[in-house]
Amino acid sequence: MGMMLPEVESLSDFVLHLEQLKVMLPDFRPFPDRSCGTEAWVQFYETHMRLPGLFRFDREYFGITPVDAMLADPQQRLLLHCTVQAFADAGLHEKHVSAHHPVGCYVTAGKSTYFEAFHQQAARKFSEETRRYIGNDLSALSARLSYLLDFRGPSVSLASACSSGLSALQHAQWAIQDGQCPIAVVGGVNVDFLQVFFAPEPGGILSADRLCRPLAAQATGTVFSNGAVVVLLADQEFAQQQGLQIYCTVEGVGASNDGRQKLSFTAPTIEGQVKALRKAWTAAELNAVPHGIEMHATGTRLGDPIELQALVKARQLQFSSQDAIKVGAVKANFGHLNHASGLLALAKCAMQFWKQRVFATPNLLPLNPHFDFESQNVHPQTTHQDTPVAVQGLTSLGIGGSNVHVVLRERTQHPPAHALRAGGSQLVLVGSHKASLLDAQKKSTLRQVQNCAASSVEVLLTTLSLFATSPHRQLIHHDPKQNVILHHWDLPPDLVLSPPAGPADLVQAAMQLRRWMDDLPVEPLAHRVFQHLDHLDLSTSPFLLKGFARILDAGKKFSLEKESHEKDPIVQNH
Repeated sequence: MGMMLPEVESLSDFVLHLEQLKVMLPDFRPFPDRSCGTEAWVQFYETHMRLPGLFRFDREYFGITPVDAMLADPQQRLLLHCTVQAFADAGLHEKHVSAHHPVGCYVTAGKSTYFEAFHQQAARKFSEETRRYIGNDLSALSARLSYLLDFRGPSVSLASACSSGLSALQHAQWAIQDGQCPIAVVGGVNVDFLQVFFAPEPGGILSADRLCRPLAAQATGTVFSNGAVVVLLADQEFAQQQGLQIYCTVEGVGASNDGRQKLSFTAPTIEGQVKALRKAWTAAELNAVPHGIEMHATGTRLGDPIELQALVKARQLQFSSQDAIKVGAVKANFGHLNHASGLLALAKCAMQFWKQRVFATPNLLPLNPHFDFESQNVHPQTTHQDTPVAVQGLTSLGIGGSNVHVVLRERTQHPPAHALRAGGSQLVLVGSHKASLLDAQKKSTLRQVQNCAASSVEVLLTTLSLFATSPHRQLIHHDPKQNVILHHWDLPPDLVLSPPAGPADLVQAAMQLRRWMDDLPVEPLAHRVFQHLDHLDLSTSPFLLKGFARILDAGKKFSLEKESHEKDPIVQNH
């Protein structure tokens, strides 16, 4: 997975915020005068949204011109960065995968408000309008990602309002099950530059106190937030063949729409939500309700009880036993990410599987009086709980009645003992597309190596998978216990390592590296790493580690500035 959320740029940041019950909602502060220059508004939005990297973009990594980078909605830029990070978190390089396998792309985004917020005039040439469309329109989003990252599987942009993220997940699941692709990117992003100008209204959906309090008596509405989340969905056989460690598996997805049998277009219904819940539970072949449900729960006083009533009714209709249900909502931490909200909920569920810990939802108490939690055997998660997490459900409800529920199951993996043997020195390959970023990548990679109990083989193969073909590479002999670099070697540009499309290629690349090291004065301990390869069963053992991050250039900001337009012949008449 990859993400960019308020004050969160990695999964470790995300987990830390959940652990500490942090509330990272937009910072509502006086906005600059309309006459202020672009830079003042850029700083305001970065502070308001709590996204320091909002306007920063490594255009060179993706092969985008400066003007096209500037014209592209930050939603598109964030999604690109998060996609790269999702592959890195899986221990993969997106280009190595796409070169040998069709990668699907199912993405969604909120309404583009980039040009409107920065007061740009209408395009005067069709060529300029086309460039704006490519960088800003939802219908071009998936195709743009697929083009820039060379994905050759199905590529679909879709939207079902607030349930868009889980709708994208369902469509990606269908594509994988149909054999159209073995792996797919599922991403959602929401960056709304105009939301800040709207004040809460009596009886409206926006929170009066600017806090999102799902399930709470003091709830007065929701708070829309900004950010991006990308997950990788893969066929289980493909994931095993690639040696991937898996957060969880998708067991069932149910979708429905409320139709017209309700008070208004925006009103929710119990019956429509019940259908989605039961479809997902039936598809997952559950014999009892999931003990943990991550709710849509936007913090509206009447909307949350309706979702709870639907959950109870679905349990009554589906199962003979009325087991307890523990419920929570990540919107209390990060607000409502709109189109990406379902994927944010999925990320929380995945971390609960990974950590075997159920995170509390902040600001729950006192509970909403419009639902009798005790008599219905529904229990909001008010404290963290270290407990086995086997099955979880999560719900997204789109305005207009597009309901989606997903059932996830823990993925238990038990590699052979030799694959889990940790300790001793390690060989770590680091690389970057820019020489100037190599030191930052080295620090990030060694920090991850030091913080995980991994075997030397897992570390070597994972870093080979990520950096084997990088233009700038360094091999490091590292002692993780002491956090000391014992030695390092700069790999020459003419040393060609096999692009790692799979386990066999990774082993071949490792052997190529070993032959290159034969002519170097290397300590025996470093050579011992390669000997463990002979004992690793690549057909049954996960060997690629999670949590690695790829360092992209965060130095250059791209925002809509007239002087930058004038340097480009296509938009010089803007």
